[in-house]
Amino acid sequence: MKHAEATYIDLGYKYERAQSPKSGQAVAQAIRALMEVETIEDRTEARYLVERGRQEARQGVAA
Repeated sequence: MKHAEATYIDLGYKYERAQSPKSGQAVAQAIRALMEVETIEDRTEARYLVERGRQEARQGVAA
């Protein structure tokens, strides 16, 4: 993977905790931009990490 796992987890957390649609869209755009440079195989792992960050946000784990 070209980007750190923590980056994807952090972005997933920020996406889930976004306070407005506009901020959510900004984070989603950042996630897409990072995934674009990953290989097809690594995109699956990146999606998993983003979802893990979202799950942590729902559970109240501090980022």
